[in-house]
Amino acid sequence: MCVHDKLQDIRFPVPEEIRSIAAQLEEYVRTLIRERKEEEEALQREEALRLQKAREERQKRVQAFYRCLIEKGLLDEDDAKQLSSGSLNCPLCSAHQESCRACKVISCSNRDCKASSAIPIMKCRIHSSKGYCTSCLESPPAAGVLPLMGQCPICTLWFCSEELSWCIGRPDLNEGTSVIEPLSSPTTCGSGLVTRLHPTRPVSCISAACEVVSHRARRRCCNASCWSAPSMITLSVCPDCPTEDSFSCPCDRYWTCGSCESQSSSTTRLITCPRCHQSFCPLCEYILHCKLCGRVGLCYDCMEEAESIDVEHTHHDVDNIFIKCRDCEGLFCEACADHAERFRCESDALVMRGHF
Repeated sequence: MCVHDKLQDIRFPVPEEIRSIAAQLEEYVRTLIRERKEEEEALQREEALRLQKAREERQKRVQAFYRCLIEKGLLDEDDAKQLSSGSLNCPLCSAHQESCRACKVISCSNRDCKASSAIPIMKCRIHSSKGYCTSCLESPPAAGVLPLMGQCPICTLWFCSEELSWCIGRPDLNEGTSVIEPLSSPTTCGSGLVTRLHPTRPVSCISAACEVVSHRARRRCCNASCWSAPSMITLSVCPDCPTEDSFSCPCDRYWTCGSCESQSSSTTRLITCPRCHQSFCPLCEYILHCKLCGRVGLCYDCMEEAESIDVEHTHHDVDNIFIKCRDCEGLFCEACADHAERFRCESDALVMRGHF
């Protein structure tokens, strides 16, 4: 055994005192190289088997494609025997074949070809590489999962589920169930006793034109525990799902569908005019209420009516004098105005005393 000094390009025998160690090192390196080579060869064999299996599976799908065309009278059986099962083109128009992303069934990419109509594959308007056959689209999705794609009911184009706004259907309460619990997923309920008004269906796509048309056709319930409010931003409430208990604030910024929470049960979070008993959301500017104690004054309509008949107070127990903070623009009743500085409202900023 020799040592090759490549710097000086000289060779000399291994010293006797390290010869055994050098022999062990040589054996270790040779074993390591041999094992790595065997691993690479095994990986190459596995890859070759995988590719061979993929080719065989594709050939089977191509043959199934040909059989479908034969059964529909679009391809002669004798002509099909002359076709290669490894072809990547349509036998009718020579366009490229395309396949369903889920079941891998093959069809023609040419929309004008009869083969494309025989085995329809719907493609996303935005992501052209994503396409699914009608059989896969008609299959019910797994629990907690939106459909693979959907057709916008307004423009009739197909989109991926992420590009659509969906309604999962209002839950119907069965006997023995009195409360609709918030859902952990769009198609399941914690109790397992809930059926739905309709299956999951698209309401609108995200295109600007359809968004404008569907502005009133789809709404988002402001109740955080609504059945339409799991952790998914694509869920809305379609026109069929709201009930008679639905509530819409005059400011048009707060709306509840009624099927998850009736107007009467949500009064604790709403503000009610003491004169006309109209309800308003806490952020509505059409009614006066104190930022600290929550005392409620009259709504704007009642104030205008009171002014028109020259009545200062329609009800003796209604104090409609509020003070507006110049900094936070919050309203305070006279009782709370003196203590507003404790809530980061400086006393010299309290101005605009009077009827609002």
